[in-house]
Order: sequence, then structure tokens, then C-alpha cells
Amino acid sequence: MNVFYSLKINLNQKINSLLVDKILNVKTNFDSITWELEKENTGSETHYDYIEYFLDLLEENYVKLSEFGINKNDISIWYLYEYEDQCNMEFSPQILKRLGDNSITLCISCWQK
Repeated sequence: MNVFYSLKINLNQKINSLLVDKILNVKTNFDSITWELEKENTGSETHYDYIEYFLDLLEENYVKLSEFGINKNDISIWYLYEYEDQCNMEFSPQILKRLGDNSITLCISCWQK
């Protein structure tokens, strides 16, 4: 089983991935027209909530991002889940509320190994 979390920001012509790296104080994993920070849950940190981590990064930087034309509708958080026998997931009401309060889309992709 592989589980990945990904924060994706669609870039516009006013901003490049290096500037987003600087604003969020983290380095993108990829170099493309979409800034992306991907984290793998290897099992050793099963209780670490990367959705909370991504929201913490964003909440303190919305103003700076918006100065360069990045709006909340340009941002999504992905939950990528590879499974063998059965696919189950759950999200707490608190994290779903926090996503909603931040107007951030949660995308889920599951595939069988």
C-alpha cells in the first residue's frame, strides 16, 4: 500500500515555482506549470496529518500568494491511495470543516495495486 498527499497550486504567468517555494518556505518536488509538494506516508508516521500540514502552510500565506494572482480556487490537496484488497478512508469532521472554511478542494484518487 502506498499513500501520498499532494498540495498542488496552479501557477499563472506572474509567478513561478521558485517564488512559491520562497513564500511557503518549502521546495517543490516537481518543476512544471503546477507547483506541487508531495509527501509519502510510509507507515511510520501513520498519525501524521499532511492535510493539516498543508493547510498550516497555506493559511499564513494566502495574502502573499494572492499578491501574485494565486487564489484559493488555484489550490487543491490530493489524497493518493494505492490499495491491494480493499480501499477505506476516513476524514475527521474537523479537517473537512477546515478545508471548507479555507475553500480548498480535496481530491481523492484510489487505484488497485
